[in-house]
Amino acid sequence: MVVAYGRRRIGKTTLISQKVYSFFDMPVSTGVFVGWNEAFEFLAEKANERRFVLVFDEFPYADGAKAHRQRAPYKKD
Repeated sequence: MVVAYGRRRIGKTTLISQKVYSFFDMPVSTGVFVGWNEAFEFLAEKANERRFVLVFDEFPYADGAKAHRQRAPYKKD
């Protein structure tokens, strides 16, 4: 496992993105996947061709959560 950490806004996501696109020989302008199914289908196809490491960046937001979304406060009975 590799952990990329550091202060905010120093380019960690950009660095990871550039390496991912170059690894799969895709132009950076390719864009994003419509949904998780499309993304995992792509990865399954690529896994048949070669081994690779799957990287989750900003994992807490993987479900589409907004940064401002908060949990409901805990109510004590």
